[in-house]
Amino acid sequence: MFNGFTVLDDPGLPSSDALVMTEIYHLTEGGQRLVDDITFTDPKIFSKPWRTELMFRKLPTDRIGLDVCEDRVDTSKFY
Repeated sequence: MFNGFTVLDDPGLPSSDALVMTEIYHLTEGGQRLVDDITFTDPKIFSKPWRTELMFRKLPTDRIGLDVCEDRVDTSKFY
C-alpha cells in the first residue's frame, strides 16, 4: 500500500494513494541474469501504466541486500 508520498525515482516522479506496483522476476542467460519487470499503475498521475526493467547479473560471491526505506522501517527483523 502506498500513501501518496512515495516518489518513484531520484528526481522525484510523484505518485498518489492509487499507485499499484507489480514486479515480475525471471532468470535469463542460463540463470546468470535476474530480470525485474516493474509496472506502475496510478490512474491519478499517469494516463497509462508505466513500465521499466532492471537487470542484475549473477556474482557468485555477492549477496543481494534488502532494499527498503531503512529510515522508516525496522529492518532488524529481516536479518
